[in-house]
Amino acid sequence: MVKLFVGQIPKTLEEDGVREVFQEFGEITEIVILRDRRSGLHQGCCFVKYGNVAAAQAAIQTLHNQRSLPPLRNPLQVRFADSGSNAGERGQSNVENKLFVGGVPSGCGDKELRALFATY
Repeated sequence: MVKLFVGQIPKTLEEDGVREVFQEFGEITEIVILRDRRSGLHQGCCFVKYGNVAAAQAAIQTLHNQRSLPPLRNPLQVRFADSGSNAGERGQSNVENKLFVGGVPSGCGDKELRALFATY
């Protein structure tokens, strides 16, 4: 299984619409639309799982920064969801490490987050 992160999808695009855009590259095993835990509202991003690396690579190569696919207005951001140990097998180098942190209180700024994570 290979998981892709897809950002910048329209908040009106649900699972069927995502499947329609991504199915041409290979068999999709799962699509997860990310939603706000409290409101249930679409967050404009999702995960798409393929059964093999070739399908995922084809999707990235074709769709990353693509603007001309209806109903998309903004360029899609499509990349491998993890940067784990098999990233080298996919032709990725681990140049950048990012961590998604959700549920941050509105008053918490960059300074507080840096202090919190400085230990790690």
